[in-house]
Amino acid sequence: LNYFQIGGVETFVYNQTKALLKKGYNVVVLGKDDIYSDMFKKTGAKCINFEFENKNYYDYEKIEAFIKILRDNNVTEVHNNSFQSMNVVGPACLITNTPYIAYSHMSESVIEDELNFFEEHYETYKENIEMYFRFANKIMSITPKTKKFIEEKYNITDNDKVSFIRNSIDFEEFKAKRMPKEIKRIIIISRLEELKKKSVIEGIKLYEELYKKNHNIELRIAGDGSARKEIEMLRK
Repeated sequence: LNYFQIGGVETFVYNQTKALLKKGYNVVVLGKDDIYSDMFKKTGAKCINFEFENKNYYDYEKIEAFIKILRDNNVTEVHNNSFQSMNVVGPACLITNTPYIAYSHMSESVIEDELNFFEEHYETYKENIEMYFRFANKIMSITPKTKKFIEEKYNITDNDKVSFIRNSIDFEEFKAKRMPKEIKRIIIISRLEELKKKSVIEGIKLYEELYKKNHNIELRIAGDGSARKEIEMLRK
Protein backbone atom coordinates (compact mmCIF):
# COMPACT_ATOMS: atom_id res chain seq x y z
CA LEU A 1 0.00 0.00 0.00
CA ASN A 2 1.39 3.37 -1.01
CA TYR A 3 0.32 6.34 1.07
CA PHE A 4 0.29 9.81 -0.40
CA GLN A 5 0.62 12.56 2.21
CA ILE A 6 -0.26 16.13 1.31
CA GLY A 7 1.35 18.60 3.67
CA GLY A 8 -0.17 21.48 5.54
CA VAL A 9 0.23 20.60 9.20
CA GLU A 10 3.90 19.71 9.26
CA THR A 11 4.16 18.16 12.73
CA PHE A 12 1.20 15.87 12.17
CA VAL A 13 2.29 14.82 8.68
CA TYR A 14 5.86 14.24 9.86
CA ASN A 15 4.81 11.99 12.77
CA GLN A 16 2.30 10.15 10.60
CA THR A 17 4.89 9.62 7.86
CA LYS A 18 7.39 8.13 10.31
CA ALA A 19 4.74 5.82 11.77
CA LEU A 20 3.65 4.53 8.35
CA LEU A 21 7.22 3.98 7.18
CA LYS A 22 7.93 2.06 10.38
CA LYS A 23 5.02 -0.26 9.53
CA GLY A 24 6.53 -0.93 6.10
CA TYR A 25 4.36 1.25 3.89
CA ASN A 26 5.73 3.27 0.99
CA VAL A 27 5.02 6.96 1.61
CA VAL A 28 5.09 9.82 -0.87
CA VAL A 29 4.92 13.34 0.60
CA LEU A 30 3.61 16.08 -1.65
CA GLY A 31 4.06 19.76 -0.83
CA LYS A 32 5.97 22.95 -1.45
CA ASP A 33 9.75 22.55 -1.36
CA ASP A 34 10.66 24.60 1.72
CA ILE A 35 12.51 24.43 5.05
CA TYR A 36 10.63 21.25 6.02
CA SER A 37 11.66 19.28 2.92
CA ASP A 38 14.97 18.03 4.31
CA MET A 39 13.22 16.91 7.48
CA PHE A 40 10.84 14.72 5.48
CA LYS A 41 13.58 13.38 3.19
CA LYS A 42 15.49 12.12 6.22
CA THR A 43 12.56 9.87 7.16
CA GLY A 44 13.04 7.87 3.96
CA ALA A 45 9.81 9.07 2.33
CA LYS A 46 9.77 10.16 -1.29
CA CYS A 47 9.19 13.93 -1.49
CA ILE A 48 7.72 15.69 -4.51
CA ASN A 49 7.67 19.46 -4.90
CA PHE A 50 4.07 20.39 -5.71
CA GLU A 51 2.59 23.72 -4.66
CA PHE A 52 -1.14 24.24 -4.21
CA GLU A 53 -2.52 27.73 -4.80
CA ASN A 54 -5.89 29.28 -4.02
CA LYS A 55 -7.57 29.91 -7.37
CA ASN A 56 -11.08 30.89 -8.37
CA TYR A 57 -11.16 28.22 -11.06
CA TYR A 58 -10.29 24.56 -11.52
CA ASP A 59 -6.65 24.29 -12.61
CA TYR A 60 -6.91 21.37 -15.03
CA GLU A 61 -3.16 21.32 -15.69
CA LYS A 62 -2.56 20.86 -11.95
CA ILE A 63 -5.21 18.15 -11.79
CA GLU A 64 -3.59 16.29 -14.71
CA ALA A 65 -0.15 16.65 -13.10
CA PHE A 66 -1.52 15.29 -9.85
CA ILE A 67 -3.14 12.34 -11.64
CA LYS A 68 0.19 11.53 -13.30
CA ILE A 69 1.95 11.51 -9.92
CA LEU A 70 -0.69 9.20 -8.48
CA ARG A 71 -0.30 6.75 -11.36
CA ASP A 72 3.50 6.94 -11.63
CA ASN A 73 3.85 6.14 -7.92
CA ASN A 74 1.11 3.48 -7.80
CA VAL A 75 -0.65 5.39 -5.02
CA THR A 76 -3.54 3.43 -3.51
CA GLU A 77 -4.63 5.88 -0.78
CA VAL A 78 -4.34 9.63 -0.30
CA HIS A 79 -4.19 11.36 3.09
CA ASN A 80 -5.03 15.03 2.57
CA ASN A 81 -3.97 17.43 5.34
CA SER A 82 -4.65 20.67 3.45
CA PHE A 83 -7.99 22.27 2.59
CA GLN A 84 -6.26 24.46 -0.01
CA SER A 85 -5.53 21.38 -2.14
CA MET A 86 -9.10 20.08 -2.34
CA ASN A 87 -9.78 21.62 -5.78
CA VAL A 88 -7.00 19.41 -7.16
CA VAL A 89 -7.14 16.40 -4.86
CA GLY A 90 -10.90 15.86 -5.01
CA PRO A 91 -11.28 15.74 -8.82
CA ALA A 92 -8.04 13.76 -9.31
CA CYS A 93 -9.00 11.10 -6.77
CA LEU A 94 -12.50 10.76 -8.25
CA ILE A 95 -11.11 10.44 -11.80
CA THR A 96 -8.58 7.78 -10.76
CA ASN A 97 -10.93 6.12 -8.25
CA THR A 98 -8.31 6.60 -5.51
CA PRO A 99 -9.72 6.61 -1.95
CA TYR A 100 -8.78 9.61 0.16
CA ILE A 101 -8.94 10.59 3.81
CA ALA A 102 -9.67 14.23 4.70
CA TYR A 103 -8.06 15.60 7.87
CA SER A 104 -9.24 18.58 9.91
CA HIS A 105 -6.55 19.76 12.35
CA MET A 106 -8.50 22.59 13.93
CA SER A 107 -11.17 23.39 16.49
CA GLU A 108 -14.82 24.00 15.62
CA SER A 109 -14.55 27.81 15.67
CA VAL A 110 -11.40 27.83 13.52
CA ILE A 111 -12.67 25.36 10.91
CA GLU A 112 -15.88 27.38 10.54
CA ASP A 113 -13.89 30.57 9.92
CA GLU A 114 -11.56 28.83 7.45
CA LEU A 115 -14.28 27.13 5.43
CA ASN A 116 -16.35 30.34 5.38
CA PHE A 117 -13.29 32.21 4.10
CA PHE A 118 -12.86 29.82 1.17
CA GLU A 119 -16.55 29.81 0.33
CA GLU A 120 -16.76 33.63 0.38
CA HIS A 121 -13.58 34.29 -1.64
CA TYR A 122 -13.44 31.38 -4.10
CA GLU A 123 -16.48 30.23 -6.08
CA THR A 124 -15.03 26.81 -6.85
CA TYR A 125 -14.46 26.07 -3.16
CA LYS A 126 -18.07 26.98 -2.46
CA GLU A 127 -19.07 24.30 -4.97
CA ASN A 128 -16.44 21.78 -4.03
CA ILE A 129 -16.20 21.64 -0.22
CA GLU A 130 -19.45 19.73 0.25
CA MET A 131 -18.51 17.23 -2.49
CA TYR A 132 -15.02 16.92 -1.04
CA PHE A 133 -16.35 15.80 2.35
CA ARG A 134 -19.19 13.74 0.87
CA PHE A 135 -16.92 11.60 -1.32
CA ALA A 136 -14.09 11.21 1.21
CA ASN A 137 -13.67 7.63 2.37
CA LYS A 138 -12.96 8.90 5.87
CA ILE A 139 -12.88 12.26 7.64
CA MET A 140 -10.62 12.71 10.67
CA SER A 141 -11.19 15.53 13.19
CA ILE A 142 -9.21 16.48 16.30
CA THR A 143 -12.15 17.40 18.55
CA PRO A 144 -15.64 15.93 19.06
CA LYS A 145 -17.15 19.37 18.38
CA THR A 146 -15.37 19.60 15.01
CA LYS A 147 -16.68 16.14 14.16
CA LYS A 148 -20.24 17.27 14.97
CA PHE A 149 -19.79 20.53 13.03
CA ILE A 150 -18.69 18.73 9.84
CA GLU A 151 -21.52 16.17 10.11
CA GLU A 152 -24.18 18.85 10.56
CA LYS A 153 -22.85 21.39 8.04
CA TYR A 154 -22.40 18.86 5.24
CA ASN A 155 -25.31 16.52 6.06
CA ILE A 156 -23.13 13.47 6.70
CA THR A 157 -25.41 10.81 8.17
CA ASP A 158 -22.95 7.90 8.20
CA ASN A 159 -21.86 7.80 11.86
CA ASP A 160 -18.71 5.83 11.01
CA LYS A 161 -17.47 8.21 8.31
CA VAL A 162 -16.24 11.01 10.60
CA SER A 163 -13.82 9.95 13.34
CA PHE A 164 -12.33 11.83 16.25
CA ILE A 165 -8.59 11.50 16.94
CA ARG A 166 -6.51 13.65 19.22
CA ASN A 167 -3.90 15.89 17.63
CA SER A 168 -0.51 14.20 17.25
CA ILE A 169 1.32 16.88 19.24
CA ASP A 170 2.32 15.62 22.67
CA PHE A 171 1.71 18.68 24.84
CA GLU A 172 3.59 17.06 27.71
CA GLU A 173 6.80 17.81 25.78
CA PHE A 174 6.04 21.53 26.02
CA LYS A 175 4.82 21.56 29.61
CA ALA A 176 6.75 24.10 31.67
CA LYS A 177 8.96 22.69 34.40
CA ARG A 178 7.91 25.59 36.56
CA MET A 179 5.36 28.36 36.31
CA PRO A 180 6.82 31.82 35.73
CA LYS A 181 6.32 34.34 38.50
CA GLU A 182 5.71 37.03 35.94
CA ILE A 183 4.91 37.02 32.20
CA LYS A 184 7.16 39.58 30.52
CA ARG A 185 7.00 38.71 26.83
CA ILE A 186 4.39 37.20 24.53
CA ILE A 187 5.13 36.13 20.95
CA ILE A 188 2.59 35.30 18.24
CA ILE A 189 3.95 33.31 15.29
CA SER A 190 1.65 33.16 12.28
CA ARG A 191 1.17 33.72 8.57
CA LEU A 192 -0.29 37.23 8.43
CA GLU A 193 -2.92 36.42 5.84
CA GLU A 194 -6.66 37.07 5.78
CA LEU A 195 -7.27 33.43 6.64
CA LYS A 196 -5.25 33.64 9.87
CA LYS A 197 -6.03 37.26 10.78
CA LYS A 198 -8.81 36.49 13.26
CA SER A 199 -6.56 34.21 15.35
CA VAL A 200 -3.82 36.87 15.47
CA ILE A 201 -6.35 39.52 16.53
CA GLU A 202 -7.62 37.25 19.31
CA GLY A 203 -4.01 36.91 20.51
CA ILE A 204 -3.63 40.70 20.52
CA LYS A 205 -6.84 41.05 22.56
CA LEU A 206 -5.51 38.58 25.11
CA TYR A 207 -2.30 40.57 25.36
CA GLU A 208 -4.27 43.79 25.89
CA GLU A 209 -6.15 42.22 28.80
CA LEU A 210 -2.87 41.17 30.41
CA TYR A 211 -1.39 44.62 29.73
CA LYS A 212 -4.16 46.26 31.78
CA LYS A 213 -2.83 44.38 34.81
CA ASN A 214 0.88 44.69 34.04
CA HIS A 215 2.30 47.43 31.80
CA ASN A 216 5.68 45.69 31.62
CA ILE A 217 4.43 42.96 29.26
CA GLU A 218 5.85 43.09 25.73
CA LEU A 219 4.14 41.65 22.63
CA ARG A 220 5.99 40.54 19.51
CA ILE A 221 4.39 39.23 16.33
CA ALA A 222 6.54 37.16 13.96
CA GLY A 223 5.28 36.59 10.45
CA ASP A 224 4.45 38.21 7.14
CA GLY A 225 1.65 38.31 4.62
CA SER A 226 -0.99 40.41 2.90
CA ALA A 227 -2.70 41.34 6.22
CA ARG A 228 0.51 42.56 7.88
CA LYS A 229 -0.15 46.29 7.54
CA GLU A 230 -3.70 45.92 8.84
CA ILE A 231 -2.45 44.01 11.89
CA GLU A 232 0.33 46.55 12.47
CA MET A 233 -2.29 49.32 12.60
CA LEU A 234 -4.00 47.55 15.50
CA ARG A 235 -0.92 48.13 17.64
CA LYS A 236 -0.56 51.85 16.88
